[in-house]
Amino acid sequence: MDKTIERITTAILLIYTGIILFLNTTGIVSYKLWVTFFIIMTRIWPVVLISLGIQIIFSKSIYLKSILNILWLVLLSSLLTISILVSLGKINLPENWQSDKIEFINLAE
Repeated sequence: MDKTIERITTAILLIYTGIILFLNTTGIVSYKLWVTFFIIMTRIWPVVLISLGIQIIFSKSIYLKSILNILWLVLLSSLLTISILVSLGKINLPENWQSDKIEFINLAE
């Protein structure tokens, strides 16, 4: 059962990432998506470390490991969804999260 849930989690994450990359290459979603994702990750990196530590501690339990895999999937999917919505202009990041130092490269020039 553990391998099945791990395979399903990995497959869903790959499908979701593939859809985002497809939308990115077709121009539906801009490259701002990746900058936004990076900005969000730089703000929540302690949560990632805590999650990895918890996963290492409970790696022997099949059920807890499965639950943690699902939580990782939800976390990454949520972050990518938020990044898509920010890049489309549907929502804004908090002002203290936005970086003035990041400039976007205009690939059309």
